[in-house]
Formats: sequence, C-alpha cells, structure tokens
Amino acid sequence: MAPTPGGCVRVALGSENPVKARGVREAYEYMGICAEVATYRVEGLPPQPVGLSETLRLAELRARRAAEALGLGEGVGVEAGFVEGGGRCFVVNAACVVRGGESSCGLGPSFEVPCSAVERSLEAGELDALVERLTGVRDVGSAQGLIGLATGGRVVRADLVRMAVIMALSGFGVRSLLGGGQGRLGEPVG
Repeated sequence: MAPTPGGCVRVALGSENPVKARGVREAYEYMGICAEVATYRVEGLPPQPVGLSETLRLAELRARRAAEALGLGEGVGVEAGFVEGGGRCFVVNAACVVRGGESSCGLGPSFEVPCSAVERSLEAGELDALVERLTGVRDVGSAQGLIGLATGGRVVRADLVRMAVIMALSGFGVRSLLGGGQGRLGEPVG
C-alpha cells in the first residue's frame, strides 16, 4: 500500500458508483486507514451475478481490473448478487480487496427478497431496473438502494458496502493471525 503525498493509500475501485466509493472510503476509515478512492468503470461483466461463487468472482475481477487499469497496488471490487439457501433468496453484498498478488474477500449483511423477484430482475437485466419499474425511483443502486427504500433510509446501500469491505480487509488480518493462505475447506493451504 503506497501512501499518497498526504499520507493516504490510493485505492482503485472497480466501479464509478458514488455509493460504492463512499462505502469503500468509510470502510478504510473505520479500519484506521486513510484512503483516496479512484474509481474505474469495469466493462464487459454480467449485470447481475447469481450465486455466491459468481458474486465473489466478479467482485475480485472488478478489483483486479481497476488496480491494473489505474496502475495502483490495491484494488477493491464490490458486487451485489443473488444467492439461494434454505428455499429462500437473498441479496448479498460481496467485496474483494487485492493487494499485490494477494486478495481477501468478505460479505456484508444480506437481506431476503422474493425468489420471484429474482427471476423478474434477471428478465429486466438487474435488480435496479426492476425496482425502478415497480417504484418509479430512478438509479436506486446509485443512491440508497433497495434496502434504503425497504427500511425508510435507516439502512442504506453504502452501509452494506462498508461492512462487506471491512470484512474483506479483515481477512488479511485473520490470515496473519491464523497463518495459511487462501484455499478450500478440507484442502491444505500454505
């Protein structure tokens, strides 16, 4: 992490969404790291990931592409995807931080959505398009998000992004404490 002349770390964010930039900045601040967030529009990715593996894969891809494109040593990718479990459907926010050759991912709070809404969202292209069509609220994903509409603004999308990024940043510390690297359950790691 190379600091800027002002002592802050320059971080590449794989999105131009101001809500994601705010959440990333707040996460780094919460972790005691001054961060200057540089945004980068990552193109060519599916609009709405489905499944935890796909959501994490796209978050990490966003982080890597942004860091590479902006020539920075640290990148962050954030994705909101649909996951299913126990016969229920959820929106989960995932964040991945890449630092040199390492990466760490984390999940933020998730919330349940009707499984029928997942299908309608995919038909519309993504959740934001469905929410806009049903509520008339434009660009909800660049503002308070569906969660903000559902909670009357008590919890907003930036909160979910912030928590996901804090969990991703925490992964570096967890690995430092416990030893080992990335790997799958049941497989030996470094």
